[in-house]
Amino acid sequence: MILVLVVLIKLTHSTNGLSGLLIGLLSWIGFIVPMEIGELVWEKIPFKLFLLRVGNQFLGIAVSGFILGAWQ
Repeated sequence: MILVLVVLIKLTHSTNGLSGLLIGLLSWIGFIVPMEIGELVWEKIPFKLFLLRVGNQFLGIAVSGFILGAWQ
């Protein structure tokens, strides 16, 4: 997942942490949230568990995007 994030950051020529964070946010919305919504709907996991899972993934990808964007 981080490798794909690096590729996206390089393809968009992101040069600061904020743009890396934005790319991480968009990746999270596009890839992580739909998978977790599927579990919420079809496997009927509790909503608090859904929030915990997507929140954990959001923090990881947002911090990674910020660091990678600032590093470029």
